Amino acid sequence: MSITLDPELEERVRKSAELKGHALNVEVARILSETLTWEERERQEAIEGIQRGLEAEAAGRVRPASEMIAELERKYGLNSE
Repeated sequence: MSITLDPELEERVRKSAELKGHALNVEVARILSETLTWEERERQEAIEGIQRGLEAEAAGRVRPASEMIAELERKYGLNSE
């Protein structure tokens, strides 16, 4: 595989590789692997959060946002107008 980086990004990757004592290709692979792992974890956490929200709604453990906003406005003396 071959990729082309803009000069600024390439310089950042080179500096990162130098600081860690890695070859450039090893550092690129490390960065890609960590980024993909992070994205996968974030996606899974988002899906799980949505599922928890849907389950809470189905179980009746939610209330309308308008109620929450009104409660916060009363509690903190705010006015949304």
